[in-house]
Order: sequence, then structure tokens, then C-alpha cells
Amino acid sequence: AFLQLIQKHKFVLSPPGNGITCHRTWETLYMGRIPILITTHMDSLYDQLPVLVVPKWADVTQDFLAKRWSELSNAKYNYDKLWQPYWLLHILRTALRTQ
Repeated sequence: AFLQLIQKHKFVLSPPGNGITCHRTWETLYMGRIPILITTHMDSLYDQLPVLVVPKWADVTQDFLAKRWSELSNAKYNYDKLWQPYWLLHILRTALRTQ
């Protein structure tokens, strides 16, 4: 049911779950939609992905989303970051640099 609801919207709120990141964020990205998150120290995790990070939920208005949609829908993204091979390679490269 949640995945069907995601498909009906361009943006999907993704509040924190039991931790700072949440499965809803990743499910939303896998479904080709844009998750909206509250800013945390983990924001850089979403660099090069279509994620909208806001300081507070009150910042999310229809006007704000309309403006951001035109920016986000025309940007280029690194969707490889959604898949395990990207992260395995990232971890290996980081580990090799620190040796």
C-alpha cells in the first residue's frame, strides 16, 4: 500500500524512523520519487541524488515544492548510489586510501 501511495506523488515526506536514515527514503528513491527529509549531519549521503532536505517541515509549502520541482526534475543524478556495488567500491577505495 505504501509503495502504491508513493507512485501517486512527486514528493514524499520521509521523517526519521528508529534512526537518522529511514527505509522510506530509499523506497521513495527506488520508486523514482523525491523524498523530503529534515536536515541532519548525514545530508551528504544524499549528494547527487534527488532528495529535498529542509530545515523544518514548515518550510514545505506548495510554492516551495513547485520551485524545487523545476530545479530537481532537470538535474542530473548518480543513481548508482542506490545500489550495493557503488557502496562496496566506495568502501574499498576509502579503505585503500587510508592504508
